[in-house]
Amino acid sequence: MAAESATGTEASDPPRGGTEETVARLWAEQLGLERIGRRDDFFAVGGESLQAVRFVTALRNELRLDDVPGRLLVRMLLDTPVLHRFAERLDAARDGRVEPDRAPVDLHAEARLDPSLHFGEPPPAGTTDPQAVLLTGATGFLGAFLTRRFLDDTTARLYCPVRATDPDDGLRRIAAALRRYELPLTDLEQRVTAVPADLAEPRLGLDAHRFAQLADQVEVILHNGAHVNFLYPYSRLAAANVGGVRELIRLAAAGDPKPFHYVSSIAVHAGLGTTGRRQMPEDDPLGDPELLGQGYAETKWVAETMLRAAAEQGLPVSLYRPGEITGTRDRGVQGTGTMLSALFKAITDTGLAPAVPYELNLIPVEVAAEALVRLLLTAPARGHAYHLVNPAPAPLSLLVERAETLGYRIRQLPYDQWLREMNRYTGAEPAAPIADYLPMFSERSAKTGLSVFEASFPGNMPDLATSNFTDAAGDTKIPAVDADLLDRYLRYWLSSGFLTPPTSPSEEAAAPPGNRHS
Repeated sequence: MAAESATGTEASDPPRGGTEETVARLWAEQLGLERIGRRDDFFAVGGESLQAVRFVTALRNELRLDDVPGRLLVRMLLDTPVLHRFAERLDAARDGRVEPDRAPVDLHAEARLDPSLHFGEPPPAGTTDPQAVLLTGATGFLGAFLTRRFLDDTTARLYCPVRATDPDDGLRRIAAALRRYELPLTDLEQRVTAVPADLAEPRLGLDAHRFAQLADQVEVILHNGAHVNFLYPYSRLAAANVGGVRELIRLAAAGDPKPFHYVSSIAVHAGLGTTGRRQMPEDDPLGDPELLGQGYAETKWVAETMLRAAAEQGLPVSLYRPGEITGTRDRGVQGTGTMLSALFKAITDTGLAPAVPYELNLIPVEVAAEALVRLLLTAPARGHAYHLVNPAPAPLSLLVERAETLGYRIRQLPYDQWLREMNRYTGAEPAAPIADYLPMFSERSAKTGLSVFEASFPGNMPDLATSNFTDAAGDTKIPAVDADLLDRYLRYWLSSGFLTPPTSPSEEAAAPPGNRHS
């Protein structure tokens, strides 16, 4: 829908009381604006995906919309971002007049490969030494470490599609990512070419000449980029996460077929255990996508299915499914925008943890980068999948124990009771990181009866076999999740200011009741 008002500063009708005023006030708080008109468009006045998720969380608490799924509210905002129209739909939802969900997306149809694509003779199998690699996602957490690993372990030039105004701006963004995670910039300017691009656009946003030129320049593709949002529906993520794969397959098919290495996720198996599946070999067909119940995982399922079809027609393909990518082994350096970090900040802030069998399947980021580059260089792309999972995960309770040694007082609660406490917490603290992920914990799939979080519990997630990875990874080993590793992560979160330090008993006694640990 077109925006009825291009900016929040144009003259427009003021909100007309009730729901409109509530929505306008919450928008203004989220977007840092003084005034919102009833004809303003959330995204036109500066709203972004993270703000949309936080706004919906605050809105549910403000209007007591506990019976309206957060994902439905997000979809309503995406479909109807003009304030007065969105407010009308909210009033209908509050009155129990929630319109039925749109027809579900046919994910099998989404995964069909373009029949016009043809792949020539693949390159000879064996150890490769590519001199030109296309790497997507270079400005992200794993992408920064992949960039550094390629520069350290190969002589290849990297071509990195980046959302940027020009190549110099793109290179600055890549450099900023390396600095953020304390990585050296050696050889960056000499060996990295930033390509201003957009994964969500046809030909990656490039003109036909530049797209063909890029296809001629690169020898291998490592596709690590994606739009990551765990509350957005498939329809909102598909342009970048599925369309980007389609365009890169076209690029791989142009001229000599280029091996296509794709970073997926173990989330494509979530909930499969509910069907009775107890183990998942790496090369077995994926399960029913209806079990996933999450847009991001659905895009990974569609992309993998499409790439498997391309592999059957001759494109050299490898699929990589990592567990949770976390901080470095030496100092725990990591980003704080993950579900795990949000979960643990909520636990330490409230002193409450869920008593659940969740396993910390953690892969230090530099280990993941080392493994991916090694597999790309040494394991021929023959349609195999690889599970990059920790052979010795730890229960969430171990992280709780390690925090307690630092002075945090934490009590474990039954899962549903913990969820109620988290709803109270985010109601009082709508900017708390856990608010961005709460629907992953609270909203359950009609297909499995599980939330996204519960779908990853042992049993609900089948055991993931690792024979392909073990055979191909050589001496690259994934370290066990133990007290030492978790202590590094906790220390990093504390030193970075992400975690609030634990209070002493005297401080606890002096704190107002609402600020004390439970």
